[in-house]
Amino acid sequence: MEKKELSYMHQPHSREFGHQTIFQLLDKRAAERPKDEAVILYDEQSKRHCLTFGKLHFLSQTLAAAMATKDLGYGDKVAIFMPTCLEFIVCFMALNRLGTNVIVIPFSESVGVLSDVLSDSKCSGLFCHLDQDQRKKKDLIDALHKKKISAGAQFVLKYLVTVGNLIQCDVSGNSYQYEVLLASEKTTGLKLLQQIETKVQLDNPAMNLLTSGSSGKPKLCQFTNQSLVVAIETTSDRLNINSKSRLFRTWPFSWAPGIGALLTIAVNGATCVFLSPVLLLKENRIEFFFKVLSEEKCNFASVPPALIYDTINNPSVLSSFDLSCLQSFESGGQLLLHTQIAKFIDLFPNVDFILVYGATETFGLVSSATYKKENISNTEQYGVMEVGPHFEVKVVDPRGNIVPVNNFGEIYIRSPTIFLEYLGNPQATLDSKTRTGWWRSQDIGTMDNKGKIKILGRMGNAINRATELLYPAEFEVKISKNHLVAKVAVVAVPDQRLYEEVCACVVLKDQGDHDSQRAELEEWYEEVWPESADGASLRPGYTIFFKEFPLTRTMKPDRRKLRKMALENLGLQEVK
Repeated sequence: MEKKELSYMHQPHSREFGHQTIFQLLDKRAAERPKDEAVILYDEQSKRHCLTFGKLHFLSQTLAAAMATKDLGYGDKVAIFMPTCLEFIVCFMALNRLGTNVIVIPFSESVGVLSDVLSDSKCSGLFCHLDQDQRKKKDLIDALHKKKISAGAQFVLKYLVTVGNLIQCDVSGNSYQYEVLLASEKTTGLKLLQQIETKVQLDNPAMNLLTSGSSGKPKLCQFTNQSLVVAIETTSDRLNINSKSRLFRTWPFSWAPGIGALLTIAVNGATCVFLSPVLLLKENRIEFFFKVLSEEKCNFASVPPALIYDTINNPSVLSSFDLSCLQSFESGGQLLLHTQIAKFIDLFPNVDFILVYGATETFGLVSSATYKKENISNTEQYGVMEVGPHFEVKVVDPRGNIVPVNNFGEIYIRSPTIFLEYLGNPQATLDSKTRTGWWRSQDIGTMDNKGKIKILGRMGNAINRATELLYPAEFEVKISKNHLVAKVAVVAVPDQRLYEEVCACVVLKDQGDHDSQRAELEEWYEEVWPESADGASLRPGYTIFFKEFPLTRTMKPDRRKLRKMALENLGLQEVK
């Protein structure tokens, strides 16, 4: 490859764009392999459930046909508010057949947030499953009766579909029970459905996902049928996922990796194994995670960063399980420290570890790097990732000009998988996307002369210390190597003289004597960041110890909360 001078990379793809919708691809898989398992799900009680390709095809078609007879669905915006369950999958596929614009709302959110989304997006319908959460069920009934949940948030639904016990309330008289719709006579409905399915186009809006909120209030990213299919095709090619793959995912369906795995069932014909996210909060989570991996003979597994940490600190659990089918682990979404990944790879010397970078807005996998026992020792190349197919990436300065290679800048991304718009928020869309289709990621990174990128952190997390702009990742990588440190996150705190100072938030391996460990850490800082000739040093000005870090909805360290807690701990106030 010719060496680059400017930080721009386009990775073309030999595969043509997909020309079928999600439900059409599901129908194709069902015709080819009707009796094969499409999805396996372990619920909150660890009970196993499954759907074959044929069963998923039948249920989604039956539900869509029943809705078609009631003139529900086509062109509507419809929200799904459900936990991780098989009914979610059936409802999503049925709504895709009907040409609806599905809005997936995380079940972890309150009914107040649900109400705001319904109002802001002008939803026509709501599918919900609340039998296992009576508090949310009561709140939703109250909200539907009152037509509002908070000041200014109002919505009027055309119809409501509930799994389990029917919710009786005034939604223009159209309240339906999921199980009753599935039992409906469908001859007439199928004829109507066939007519509707012919109207569904690749460029139709098909799905909306809430962003994590790491850069502000969460926004709804809207995707077309084609952008979803292309994203799954390109990501699958990058990760070597095909119809013989058995994928293991623990992410909720409201997150891009979770709903992405569902789409992989249709697009690639892979079998997907899901755990209810609740299971990852239980004490035996590590044992259960690997037990399922072993029994389901999974060959590809997404592993949450927290489970990586748990596993390297409890390696003995692995001896009980046969993981010989496992070929690849995948993880990302936040900074993964080299020291931890190296230890994790030591436990699985014959398994690839794939570090990935993407965002809700891109849906597809932007870049990745594969590590093995043989190459993980190269610390200089750790985190340097190759841009994926169908993606253009450039690194730009504050004026939007491409910077020379190996220079810091903001990562801009362009691809057919990029979101169409922030639903109901045109200003945010204009602020985030350029006129030529580039998405401003707000991530800081570099590109080398081979077109590979390295992400250093979020623009909003950069630290303005005196005349220098510092990035938390630069400190976190070094501090993580200290033998006392289990986890670290670096934030900026105000300083009267320097404007901002570096504050290291640390979770210790041993929660014992903080004073002696603080003294040892600060002495070590002086070795790692020695004073320069002018007496200045980049070592952290403050160190605060935590038992655990607060987390965002997507399980990343919540840096805004960490910073607020640091200010309170240090007795500091914002510099005016």
